[in-house]
Amino acid sequence: MNEKIRSFTTTYSGKKFAPYNPKGEQICIRDIAHALSFICRFSGHVRSFYSVGLHSLYVAEELKGRGYSKETQLFGLLHDASEGYINDIVKPFKDYLRDYLEAEKVVQKAIEQKLIIDKGILEIGPKERHCIEIVDREICYVEAKHLLADSDWIPYYPTISIDFIANYTMEEVEKMFVRKYEELVEKIKNSHKASFSFS
Repeated sequence: MNEKIRSFTTTYSGKKFAPYNPKGEQICIRDIAHALSFICRFSGHVRSFYSVGLHSLYVAEELKGRGYSKETQLFGLLHDASEGYINDIVKPFKDYLRDYLEAEKVVQKAIEQKLIIDKGILEIGPKERHCIEIVDREICYVEAKHLLADSDWIPYYPTISIDFIANYTMEEVEKMFVRKYEELVEKIKNSHKASFSFS
């Protein structure tokens, strides 16, 4: 086994996470929530601290506001979960980092397997994933308008259903993220049980 596969980072809870060889036992929703609540969007070039965790919560809430399924909301909540382990990199740079992009896919797949599919929740299709990409981009535009000194590059200002508030603490975002994840998983699993009921 080469050094790349054996390399690991230590998570908030003390787990050893191997980004090139992630295993289910290394993945924890509380580690992801904690890390994402501490990682700043736009590489920190914002008027005030604003986390990837809060961004992810807004993506999930906007999907809910537009009437998408709870499954789509759950995948939306976790759409940047890999960044909890391998950090966020600004898109103009990330697009040229082949190794990072490959690792990102591997880590994201492992997270979705452990935290969604292994819970008995079916994977969403390409159409739903495309909807998440659209909402992700539109939330980004709104964030940029509120948080960046220069947002002239934004092609339009989208209409979103959520009230944009950026001043949550890291601790509040961490708790909200875990609570949102647990609520969605419970509601989805309960809806599955109800659909199989013969009463």
